[in-house]
Amino acid sequence: MDDVLKSKYEEAIWIAKALFQHRIITGTTGNISFLHNKKMYITKSGSCLGKLDMDSFAITDLNGNILFNKPSKEYIMHLALYNSNETYKAIIHTKNILCI
Repeated sequence: MDDVLKSKYEEAIWIAKALFQHRIITGTTGNISFLHNKKMYITKSGSCLGKLDMDSFAITDLNGNILFNKPSKEYIMHLALYNSNETYKAIIHTKNILCI
């Protein structure tokens, strides 16, 4: 694994755990993805965002072909966003609404 990919994993895991610890998200109520070398890395189906590690991610190509693990059921939405705008590099999708 190259250093850039390792860093992206670490950042995604840190963000997910921070959101979980601050109770912005709970359990499996969201998913997180990022791009690397024309592949999408997205949390696996059923992953708890507060307990992620590098094995908690699935990998697809940008056409939606699953390359590793079963992705979150919303991987198609993530792919649509990435394919609609090349400036998108990561997506955090939560299902909780927080009003402050």
